[in-house]
Amino acid sequence: MAPLDLMPHSVNLFLQQVHHGLWDGNELTANPEHIMSFGYHRASAHEGFVDKALETVSYQEYSNKYPHVQWTVGFMGRPSGPDFYINKKDNSVAHGPGGQANFDDMHNEADPCFAKVVEGLDVLNEINDIPVDKQH
Repeated sequence: MAPLDLMPHSVNLFLQQVHHGLWDGNELTANPEHIMSFGYHRASAHEGFVDKALETVSYQEYSNKYPHVQWTVGFMGRPSGPDFYINKKDNSVAHGPGGQANFDDMHNEADPCFAKVVEGLDVLNEINDIPVDKQH
């Protein structure tokens, strides 16, 4: 996890989601070239996040001391969460400050980057090798 002095809100939100089992049974939802996106497709899964008031960050927390380099984890969306992604490459420019200027981001804020994958990279690489339809 990111140091608490850099990303306290995002780290706490994710750990609370895990603690309450909100990610149990959810899945990889997209696998484009730059990220692996994880989320839920069941309405009941979303209800769990809402019921616990853990569906989004309260503000777009970001620290340039913890950028979106390869294998780091960030929340997606505005406001961010609950979906998250793993950076498959350095996405510091695309997901850092000013990186979403081409989208409907009125504040042009960075995505929170709050963790780094330290084990299981072999599994992520195997998932990444699964053929995907690049049009979707």
